[in-house]
Amino acid sequence: MNYKRIILPLVLTAIAPATVLAESSPMYIGINVAKFDIEQPGITQDFDGGMVNLGFDLNNFFAFEVAGGLSKTKDDPATTTSSKINYAASAFLRFNL
Repeated sequence: MNYKRIILPLVLTAIAPATVLAESSPMYIGINVAKFDIEQPGITQDFDGGMVNLGFDLNNFFAFEVAGGLSKTKDDPATTTSSKINYAASAFLRFNL
């Protein structure tokens, strides 16, 4: 089965409303793939996850943005434990060029 024929229309359908409303709406949304790294004395771990960004353009130069994300559970076969990032969150004022 040719997955390109299925995936490409779905991606274009998801992107089209954002491009149509780009000039009329100051709000935006973003979806990201994330890699979280944790470094503590004697412990280094990395987790795969995802994040969602929501933003609002205040004017032509500044935007306010919040982001939140989580990770997949990572199993450690050596110690038979599992761990994950419960959440990651941020909020900031972004400068637009």
